[in-house]
Amino acid sequence: MKVVGTLVTPEGDPAPVVLLFHGFGGSRDELEIPSVGKGIFTYTADKLAAEGIASLRIDFRNSGESDGEFPDTTYSGQIADGLAALDFVKTLDTVDADNIGIIGWSQGGLVASAVAGRSNVPKVTALWAAVADPKQGQFGGALYYTSPTKAPSLGL
Repeated sequence: MKVVGTLVTPEGDPAPVVLLFHGFGGSRDELEIPSVGKGIFTYTADKLAAEGIASLRIDFRNSGESDGEFPDTTYSGQIADGLAALDFVKTLDTVDADNIGIIGWSQGGLVASAVAGRSNVPKVTALWAAVADPKQGQFGGALYYTSPTKAPSLGL
């Protein structure tokens, strides 16, 4: 199954990298910000690059330009996509594989927390308006950080 993504890297030495996971039914370029004419993750990727941080945003299976059918749209499938994205960035010379973070929006937050917990790789995981209880369809309304020490630090 082909999962499509967009990698943005800043100039210079290998950079810390953040994976960006979208919400249910969304895409890597979702939620246009009218004042800037870009999707929320496109805008975020540009801002991260300006601060020397690379990013990879993916379309989960059956979203955006990635392969798949609606029955493929499961938590376990999206977690597999997230783990594959994590494995992919660790192979790149342009990123620092010891400084990886994840930002998950909505259902992408659920995926981000599962990927972080199963891999034990990210230094920081941010849950942005994340799913609070997927069985109830409840969503949070804030940005939460999980880190062994403090809010985001990617070696900057």
